[in-house]
Amino acid sequence: MAMRQKPRQSVVKTITAWQEEFTAIWEGEKKFIVRVDDGEIKRGSSLEIVEYDPASDTVSGRSIRSTAGRVERNHGIWSGYVAVTLMGQSNHTDTSNLVFQDIAVQERKW
Repeated sequence: MAMRQKPRQSVVKTITAWQEEFTAIWEGEKKFIVRVDDGEIKRGSSLEIVEYDPASDTVSGRSIRSTAGRVERNHGIWSGYVAVTLMGQSNHTDTSNLVFQDIAVQERKW
């Protein structure tokens, strides 16, 4: 009898984007992000981009699911930063009309 393998859980890397940058991604005007390189984003990584307001230190409830395309850590990128192209942007979510309690932006397993 063959052992049944558990399905792999894909880890979704949740990252924040300030309102102006998030809106450009949401509207399809921007196809990449530049962020501090924590070494966790690789080509094919699942990303959830969450709109963040630094003035109030809150998230709006809007998010975008995407996949990391080209990940560039050299060649004109500042030391300690990474540029990531966004492929297959989908699942735009707007929960800004819902009430959140103790929301934390973190990595989640799906």
